[in-house]
Amino acid sequence: MTDETPMPTAETPEIPQPAPISQDMIRERQRARAKVTAWLLAGFVVLIFAISIVKIAAGYA
Repeated sequence: MTDETPMPTAETPEIPQPAPISQDMIRERQRARAKVTAWLLAGFVVLIFAISIVKIAAGYA
């Protein structure tokens, strides 16, 4: 087994390369991921807070 990739032939056409990604697209994706992460973190904080309130009200704290 070798690490060489086979040369494209008539039976195996060359796979086209994806278009380069611009810096604006990268920043947009990073912002979208940051928003999702922020919402998940906020939801987790609210969940922990709600569980704490229920435990305190039930006398388990």
